[in-house]
Parts: sequence; C-alpha cells; structure tokens
Amino acid sequence: RAGYQRVIGVDQSRGALKVAHEHAQKSGNENVRRIEYSEGSAYHLPFKDKSVSAIVIFDVLEHVEDLEQTFSEISRVLKDGGVVVFDTLSRDKPTVKTYMGLEKIEEIPPRTHDPELFITIEEISNLISGHNMSLLGKFSALENVDGVFKLADQSSEVKEGHILGVGIKTESFRVAA
Repeated sequence: RAGYQRVIGVDQSRGALKVAHEHAQKSGNENVRRIEYSEGSAYHLPFKDKSVSAIVIFDVLEHVEDLEQTFSEISRVLKDGGVVVFDTLSRDKPTVKTYMGLEKIEEIPPRTHDPELFITIEEISNLISGHNMSLLGKFSALENVDGVFKLADQSSEVKEGHILGVGIKTESFRVAA
C-alpha cells in the first residue's frame, strides 16, 4: 500500500480542527476519514524529536511571525531524510499588491495577511539550510499572469507569486540545490 500510514493535521485553533474533522468525516474517501487532528502551533509542534517522516505546510508560513522558531521545530521533529513540502507567498511588489487588493475588495477577509510576513526566496533558502535541511531541486512558483495564477517556468529565476519548495532533513550530507 503506497502513501503514509498515519496523517495528522495540526492547527492552533480548536474550531479549525473541529471543522477539518467534520469535513473529513463527510468525505467519501476512507483515507481522508482516517486523518487525525492535534492542537499545536508552528512554534511548538506536538511531536517527539525525529518522529515525523513528512511535513506539508500550505498557506501557513506567510502568517508566522517567527520563522526561525518554526523551522527549528520542523527540523526538530523531522526524521533524518524526512521531507518538508511548503507553499507560501513571496514578498515582492506584484504579489503584495495582488493580495492586498483582494483584501481591499473583500475577496479575502480584510487583515488576513500582513505583507511584512511574506517571505523572499533568499530567506526561505537560508532558513532551510540553517536548520540541517537542504532544498531538493529548484524552486518553482505560481506567477500572476493577467490576474491568473500559473505555474512558472521552472528554468527561470522565480521572483514573485507563490513559492513552492521541497526540503529534506539531512544530518551528514547536503543535497545540491
């Protein structure tokens, strides 16, 4: 059987965990219904050291005030060879303008984002390498083309949009980025 035997969703909001659990239980997919939920935060993950094989973080890092602590926790709980997959917003003028514009017209609830918490590619690269992790392959990203998000050409230098990445926890070796 492929995949992970145990999946745990983590959120600091009990209400969000309840909604996620209820949504999963309504799913017709048995694997989705088996997801477990645990209260915790990016700063204090509810797992033992080196106990997690993979972490998936989507639409979270751009809301975190202490990225250093967040990546310290990720590194602490990841097993050697463990993988972190993430998606976050790039702190560039077009992305900030797009998201603040969406909040202004209330397509996204106002004050959902603080553009100062958006992240640059350089910052994420430094955080990963500073916590016994290496990036696998190149960054790719979603870029805003005439108001539509599209996957950026992976051969080009990513400068804006969503930053998508994969890192691996390493102890004794580094994977070339």
